[in-house]
Amino acid sequence: MAGDLRTRIRILRPEDHPTAGNHRNTEYIPLYDDDRIVRCRWVTAYGTEAVTASSLKIRDLATLTLRYDPRITADCVVERVDNGVQYEIISQPNDVGDAHRWLELKVRGRVKAR
Repeated sequence: MAGDLRTRIRILRPEDHPTAGNHRNTEYIPLYDDDRIVRCRWVTAYGTEAVTASSLKIRDLATLTLRYDPRITADCVVERVDNGVQYEIISQPNDVGDAHRWLELKVRGRVKAR
């Protein structure tokens, strides 16, 4: 598995900055203080999973496998380093086998507001 970790990503966590009207203003900042880039195995959806995602209008669906880190939650955002595209985590991160060794994430491309 370790040899398959070829895609470089950055994990971003939400940080809220309430406005004067007490509205939520969320900014995504690096999860790690040193702005660390981590490697993962990136598998794009294919077969029936891709067909189902397409029918639900979900774009850029993928499954990521990376080293376990309990700080990565469903609120985080994944950014690919090679193209700068951001992806939202669409399910709870899966601690594979509850072994605290590998973490699986289901992600989809984020739609930017106009």
